[in-house]
Amino acid sequence: MTKKNVVAIIPAREKSKRVPKKNYKFFNGKPMIAHTIEKLIKSKIFDRIIVSTDAKKLLQFLKSLERKSLLLDQSLYLMIILQAHQ
Repeated sequence: MTKKNVVAIIPAREKSKRVPKKNYKFFNGKPMIAHTIEKLIKSKIFDRIIVSTDAKKLLQFLKSLERKSLLLDQSLYLMIILQAHQ
């Protein structure tokens, strides 16, 4: 049986429409995006987690996490595709 590759995609725009800079806001001692990533990793459902962002500051933070399953996408193409399917 072939193992399926399950991927989680987190769109993280620099300029959120509803809550500005929400990815940087701290909640329980960590940026909000860190909570999302940790929950996805702990679920053990996903083989890879992709964070698609245009935010340089967020990219720097995410690179500091050094997770093998965490992939970073700096282009907006992934976000455009996701928005088109909403």
